Amino acid sequence: MDSIQTYRLIIKPPEPVDVEALVALVNNWEVVKWLANVPYPYNISHGINYVEKSKQNLEMGSQYNCLIFLQDYLVGGIGLDLQENDIYELGYWLGEEHWGQGIATEASRAMLSFGFNELNQTRIEAGYGDGNDASANVLKKLGFVNLGETMRFCKSHNKEMKEHLVYLELERFQNLS
Repeated sequence: MDSIQTYRLIIKPPEPVDVEALVALVNNWEVVKWLANVPYPYNISHGINYVEKSKQNLEMGSQYNCLIFLQDYLVGGIGLDLQENDIYELGYWLGEEHWGQGIATEASRAMLSFGFNELNQTRIEAGYGDGNDASANVLKKLGFVNLGETMRFCKSHNKEMKEHLVYLELERFQNLS
């Protein structure tokens, strides 16, 4: 995977040069409180580790972690993570100053297209934390449907949190695109 381009965005794997900007965006409680696998505070060593692990996982095909750029500025992250059930899970985040601009929807649509077309998936799942209405709206716009609820450990809160599970099948994605 090199990069994915949309009308406004470039989605590409993280590089060491991105660490400082990554940390600046992620080390924000309003962002991190919705992310299950991200510690808070988020520091340079976390960013370096993320870049290194992303490269290893990309080579294995188990995760496609990418960063989202708008006009050469880092604005967020997005990825597909292969779960134990052999289904990829979509995840994304945006820096707080980039919320409400349609970026998450645009980037997610592109990443879903990659998952369905390049990874030959027929179903992709996602989840959002209880109370994260913005993420719920993004996933609904993309055509995801309810799968149920579960509890998931959240690093930033250091406890189990309620998560809403959703899924999208290839046929529905194609019909909505």
